[in-house]
Amino acid sequence: MNGRAEQMRHAISPFSSQHKWELKWRRIPSRELSKQRPGMVLDTNSRKERKALERIASVGLIEGNQLQQIFKLKKPQIRRMESFNLILKHFIRKNGQDIPFYTLGPASAEKIVPRFVPNYWVEYRAEDVLNRFIFFRLYDLLKDQKAYVRTAPKPFTGALELNGNLLYVYCTRGDTKDLQMLLKWKPFTDRMIIVTEHIQYLKPLDIFLQDRKLKVRVITDEQLLRESPQFYTYKENEDKVFEWMLESSGQ
Repeated sequence: MNGRAEQMRHAISPFSSQHKWELKWRRIPSRELSKQRPGMVLDTNSRKERKALERIASVGLIEGNQLQQIFKLKKPQIRRMESFNLILKHFIRKNGQDIPFYTLGPASAEKIVPRFVPNYWVEYRAEDVLNRFIFFRLYDLLKDQKAYVRTAPKPFTGALELNGNLLYVYCTRGDTKDLQMLLKWKPFTDRMIIVTEHIQYLKPLDIFLQDRKLKVRVITDEQLLRESPQFYTYKENEDKVFEWMLESSGQ
């Protein structure tokens, strides 16, 4: 299937903001924080748990299933991490179903994030939560290539270090105004990966792609959820018109 035919598809992603989402946050009361004992810091000797905590710290949160699938944590381990306040469980509701996800807890924050801000997560919108779910989908795709999760400034969701190169990851559920503003006022020469529900959402970026030759690849939700995902690159088609085209499997 070519890029043009792919764009004609309008299947709604399970991560789409077109669904009705409702966030159910757990807040840490100040009295609970004052009871936090200095000795209760990163109470784990598990490499898998430490790795998961570091990745959560870099991005902000992770879906519950992803803790099991990506980091191979068993449910008893996750419950233990909860009980020791290494992580905190929250929910995002879709069609009446609660989907659990996790942020850092106060017991792990002091070691992982020295400047931990209690309840930092309440500033996230539903789109921000979904973008972080989809970021970890991308990480899961690339982790066998020795990808490492890194922090990144706004408007990026996070970054991935791959083969010594830093790839800034921009995830969007539709709106790209924040990325447009960045590209308009600040030259960007680093590599970038964009994850979007539909290619057509990226139309406002055309002027930046053509004029500055940004080093960017794109993957859609639909591709990312496939068994053999493919990325898009921005290049000329047979009619000498620039468009997003699927890379060949050999690229």
